[in-house]
Amino acid sequence: MTLPAVAIPVATTAASACHGAIRRAGRALARAAETLDPGERDRMAAFARYWQGHVGVLDELLACRERLAAQVAACSEAMEQVAAGGDPAEVARRLRVLADAVEEHLGAEAPAAPPRPCLHHVGHGTQAAFTVPYLAFWTSETQRAALLAMAPPVLRTLHRLTEARHARLARLALRGGSDRRHGRAARPPRSADPVAP
Repeated sequence: MTLPAVAIPVATTAASACHGAIRRAGRALARAAETLDPGERDRMAAFARYWQGHVGVLDELLACRERLAAQVAACSEAMEQVAAGGDPAEVARRLRVLADAVEEHLGAEAPAAPPRPCLHHVGHGTQAAFTVPYLAFWTSETQRAALLAMAPPVLRTLHRLTEARHARLARLALRGGSDRRHGRAARPPRSADPVAP
């Protein structure tokens, strides 16, 4: 699916919600990595896909790939080693280092300038099909509603089309470490409003 890039004006609170989503997803990846088993091929493939999507989100929404390049490369290398029978603890450790670097980047960004709008430039083909449901998955019900209300119809439609697929991928990839967002089940009832950190 190829979508045009769409620029969306987003309030600082929406950007903060997106940054919180990125933080939570990064920590969940690190926790889940502790339970990786190369013998579980489906889960390893799902984890690798989720990792690639997460890196795409970092590139697309934080514009900090250069600052995080060494950590991203170290994580990718450790995952290749796990696939070959290496220690999952090393992937988890490296993902925690990356999550800390993302946290530092987001913390340093706040005093200098308002957060970069999270949906400012979503819409690059398959990455958009990951980013849109990813952000919705890792935000509270209230935050999700606000983000989708600001989004153009094409992104709301994309969310509806990709939400269930993303939830299935997250459940498989993050199993064991966390298949939860905000401490609730991965597919909470629509009335749920998890507490934002």
